[in-house]
Amino acid sequence: MQTIVVSGSVSNQQNIQNLVEKLAKQYTILDYPKPITGDFEKMYSQIHQTFMKSIAQTDVLLLFNYDKNGVQGYIGAAGFAELHFAVSLHAVYGKNIQTFIYQMPDKQVFCYDEIQRWLSLGWIQLWEGEKI
Repeated sequence: MQTIVVSGSVSNQQNIQNLVEKLAKQYTILDYPKPITGDFEKMYSQIHQTFMKSIAQTDVLLLFNYDKNGVQGYIGAAGFAELHFAVSLHAVYGKNIQTFIYQMPDKQVFCYDEIQRWLSLGWIQLWEGEKI
């Protein structure tokens, strides 16, 4: 069974949880955004490091860029960094990570042009799998 990491905004917890439950039927879930309990500042570095290591080990990365704050296909800085990390692992080290975005972002999303370019180059793909 392939492994998957789901990336996305932790503020979208209910939708992420619903998606992860559906994906667990087809994939081994390595990691996904979870609420941080405790001292955020103390835990942030370790959580970030663990999440990036999961991306480096996965077969599939899905950036769950669900709508947020009225923006279709929202991608924040952290989500884009995680996507970029997976793309870079492939470009630099030949790591074969199937990299997907859940939906096309709105043109107002800061990384829209880069996403368009990566899609046209085949570095990332639009998700056609399980939807919520």
